[in-house]
Amino acid sequence: MNCGAVKHETRYFLDGSDRYFSLEGVTFAKAVELLSLFKAGSVTGLPEWETQDPDWKTADIAKISLIKQMPDGLYLLIFGDYVCAGCASRITGRLESEGEKHLVVVGQPDRNCY
Repeated sequence: MNCGAVKHETRYFLDGSDRYFSLEGVTFAKAVELLSLFKAGSVTGLPEWETQDPDWKTADIAKISLIKQMPDGLYLLIFGDYVCAGCASRITGRLESEGEKHLVVVGQPDRNCY
């Protein structure tokens, strides 16, 4: 038997949920800010398929699995298990603060169901 080196990852929980998520290059405070904007509906550019469910904000927040800092001030948010059974969404956005802060979706979000 040959085992690889032990890997260490930090996982985060939000609002008492039993679902954990990862952060890459993002502080927990920034993650809370991004998810709060998402939950408040302060997101522009989401496609209709992402918002059809009346509880989409709460449902997707509960499924967050990764928030990653990307180049040029962008953030990648992955909801769901992107490599497992079920549905997952990938959204890339940037924070803007014209008046109120909001998250602007950049590019085309995608959703895959397995």
